[in-house]
Amino acid sequence: MVYRKPLSIAAITLFCFVLTALLPPSLPLKQEGPLARIDTLTVAEAAYDAPPQPTLSVSGKNLVKVAWTYTATAPANSKFKIIDLQNDANGVVLDTMTYYTTQKQYSKSVTLEDGLHKIAVYLVTPTGELTANSSAQTIDVQELAAPSDLTGTKQGSREILWSWTDNSYGETGFKIYDENDDLIGRVDANKTSFRESGLTPDTRYNRYVKAYKATSGTDPARESNASNEASERTDEYDSSTGSSGRSKDRTHIADALEGALDFTVSPSDIVLINPGDIDGSDESVKTEKNRFVAFAGGAFKGYSDGSVRISTPDVELKIPSKYLDRSEDSGGSAVGLQEYVDNAASAPPGKVRVGSAYEFSLIKYSNYSDNGYSDDDFNDDPVYLSFFYDYWRVSNPASLRIYRLNGSTWSEVSSSVNTADRSVNARVEEFGRFALFETPTGASTLFPGTSPNVGPGSYGYPGFNSAQQQTPAGYPPGFGPGYGPGYSVNTPGYNPSQYGATSGYGTYPGGYGAYGAQGYGSTGANLYGSAAQAPFIDLVGHWARPQVEALAGRGLINGTASKVFDPDKPMTRAEFLTLLMRVVGKSTPMAGPVPFDDVRADAWFAGALRQAMQQGIVTDGGIFSPDSPITRQDMAAWLGRALNGRMLLSSGKSPENFSDWYDTSENLRDSVAQTVRAGLISGRPDGRFDPWGSTTRAEAATVITSFLNQAR
Repeated sequence: MVYRKPLSIAAITLFCFVLTALLPPSLPLKQEGPLARIDTLTVAEAAYDAPPQPTLSVSGKNLVKVAWTYTATAPANSKFKIIDLQNDANGVVLDTMTYYTTQKQYSKSVTLEDGLHKIAVYLVTPTGELTANSSAQTIDVQELAAPSDLTGTKQGSREILWSWTDNSYGETGFKIYDENDDLIGRVDANKTSFRESGLTPDTRYNRYVKAYKATSGTDPARESNASNEASERTDEYDSSTGSSGRSKDRTHIADALEGALDFTVSPSDIVLINPGDIDGSDESVKTEKNRFVAFAGGAFKGYSDGSVRISTPDVELKIPSKYLDRSEDSGGSAVGLQEYVDNAASAPPGKVRVGSAYEFSLIKYSNYSDNGYSDDDFNDDPVYLSFFYDYWRVSNPASLRIYRLNGSTWSEVSSSVNTADRSVNARVEEFGRFALFETPTGASTLFPGTSPNVGPGSYGYPGFNSAQQQTPAGYPPGFGPGYGPGYSVNTPGYNPSQYGATSGYGTYPGGYGAYGAQGYGSTGANLYGSAAQAPFIDLVGHWARPQVEALAGRGLINGTASKVFDPDKPMTRAEFLTLLMRVVGKSTPMAGPVPFDDVRADAWFAGALRQAMQQGIVTDGGIFSPDSPITRQDMAAWLGRALNGRMLLSSGKSPENFSDWYDTSENLRDSVAQTVRAGLISGRPDGRFDPWGSTTRAEAATVITSFLNQAR
């Protein structure tokens, strides 16, 4: 009896402990301030995947871009919270972004004071419950913070590409040092890579990088702490057997080309095709002028006896592969497409040159020597050469011919015109200097092959016979079943009530007399006598037709195929940037690589990208995603930066009026706001800006037209 009371107390205590262990954990608190630490999740909460660790990059003074990818599914109206865990175990909320079921890539720029920060991303449900968090990433924010993540990637036997992450916001550029602390190179602030050339084969190199700030006024020059040290070994090659792959070394190829051509060739001007890059037959390589396309030894292993097409926007060469194929232990071949400029050679009498003149070359190079040699005799099997032309730049397309420069005289080459794909084609048995000439007859106003007559029979494609093929009722004149790529009931915007069998096309708002004779946005007579004479058949009845045709008339925008514009197709980032730089580009693009991992130096849009970076229109490095649809916020941001220093002739609305304005990435808001206030872009009908929405080709053309109208 004496021990019953203590025993009862002990039993009660044990019962409470067991009961507490069996109870479910309490739910996290809903909050907008510091986040509670979450050690346990309910079954429902654990079903949602955590965001991955974010990537951090400095985007401005005390600005850090936080980027992450989320491919899982979360409840609608969930949000991401960006938090800093450095000085608060519960985390300090820096910013919030809305989760969208269709969006995978997210980024936000946040303001951070100088010092260390530990950044993570949290997923929060619509009820405010914190369900999952990423691991944290640490960044040291300083005006001259040390670069990080330095890596080296060998580029053959005599080059290494060094790449790093920029963590500074006030640097003039970067200096690259070797293991003996000797300076070996420097790059500007907008670059995060350095290609080191002239190295010794089969040799290991160690490098580190420092950010530096140049002397300014009374402020002395300064350097950051050193990055991590990176190490890389160049490829080896056996000079006695030539079996190690010098044919894949851009520096060696450039030396061999210089020896054969007697002018300087940069390794960055070489597009290198290695073994394994070619598959099947009829290979096509797209590049820019002033490039060399080099085929390493063994590149054609397993390739059929077909041809290789090498093209720029102006020309195309179709070369039998037998002229380019070399064994892996002997060397390689390089095809040059250089713009030729010579004021001493006059145009043929009565002729006007169209576009650029080209000098084509075929150089063979050896693994054993730095001297290449020319080998462009194609008597056994000819090479086919095509020049492409824009119809609004010529007045007499039927007269177009290809000419070859012999000494100081241009001599005509037997060639033919294909107005369907706007090309002039010839067979050549030897490379040299070629150009396209026409016999001008007056101003260019009609699509090649079309008629100025309104009504049936105005359809201009080859083979059309107006006496036998009348325009069916319900179609624009010259279109309908049996007329090739014609207009039909399945075409967006088709409205048969607008057209009769013999009707003219009339006028439309915002029309243009002779491409630029009237101001943009004015009302005037249609340039074309019938729908068949319009440059793009899929714009008949489309709201953006006036804007697109105005840009096309100035040579600023092209279709996706002959007479096809695809107005409702999303425009890619590369396409929009190229269009924008045609309007605002002023500087000569810098040579060499661009600081994006997914953009080759010879990409068709690389020149526009270099110009945009020079002018501060594109500011980020890393990943450019050229083939992704451009979002409305990126389009508006690039336009806003392009407006700097220009006078505006109109004004728009306040961006804060958009219901989703704060879903716009913070680092882009100032530039986007400038575009909105200038009246160049408006919101969706429901009052949203839709910053992450894509932009169609028609919308892009309209915005660019507004830019031309309103910015001076």
